Amino acid sequence: MKWIILVYIAMYTPAQEGLKINRLEFPLPSYHHCLQMAREINSIDRVGYRSRIPFVRSLYWVRINLANKMRADCVYADPDQPLPDWTDDFLKRLDINE
Repeated sequence: MKWIILVYIAMYTPAQEGLKINRLEFPLPSYHHCLQMAREINSIDRVGYRSRIPFVRSLYWVRINLANKMRADCVYADPDQPLPDWTDDFLKRLDINE
């Protein structure tokens, strides 16, 4: 079991004429790392450019250039097994119009 950060990226695509949502999953060594990264991603417009975490800085450019909305959540799960079903429900709670 490990801490996994789930990053949801929502973007409007002209080819599909709608909203496309991608989920990225990355295992992290500790809860502290996961929580820090999730906080910075969830406030990426304010802190992303000057983040000390290279992954967050690269996501900042994705957010500025492509993404309509970006959210992160931490999960404690086995990376070799499918994620729990409630992680898909997170997409329903993702408010794109914020």
